[in-house]
Amino acid sequence: MKWGLAAASAALVALVAHPPAAESRTGSVRVACKTRAVDVYFWPRGHRVRKYGFPARKAPHLQIYRRGSVASKSFLIFLSPGSYNYTNTCDNTPNPAPTTWGGGPKKTIVATRRVRCAFPSLVQIKLLPQGGRSGSALRILRGASAKEMLRARIKPTGSSLAFDSRYCRATRVPGVK
Repeated sequence: MKWGLAAASAALVALVAHPPAAESRTGSVRVACKTRAVDVYFWPRGHRVRKYGFPARKAPHLQIYRRGSVASKSFLIFLSPGSYNYTNTCDNTPNPAPTTWGGGPKKTIVATRRVRCAFPSLVQIKLLPQGGRSGSALRILRGASAKEMLRARIKPTGSSLAFDSRYCRATRVPGVK
């Protein structure tokens, strides 16, 4: 009996320390993915693209990968109007503190784009799923601070993405019209 309880406790500790890919419809989560350079694929009206191995999705969403690759091993985050998913290589870093814009020059886009970013330090990503017409939100933050360097709102209609133009550049998704 003691061994069963000890094994269950060890399994719970392992799960908390290294959570599997997570999906949620409520509550926010903040994760650290051990990177400072990312590519954000912003699809405000969904897409039918299969070029990069992305499954076709009609609903607005965004995907985040380590910069320079769309290989499965580089996947970090998926966000749609009512849900999110992040890879188990990202560590959950609970921090309920509110965040604010980090003060840099802000550029906002509403069209399909790849936003390539290289930040001066490791980043954390805060996911705020709300569902319904409110959609979901995402913030890329300077480390453990409350300073936002990229923010996105993914809604059924009217999605937008704003970024600090010192660290990010928006371009057309290569090979996509």
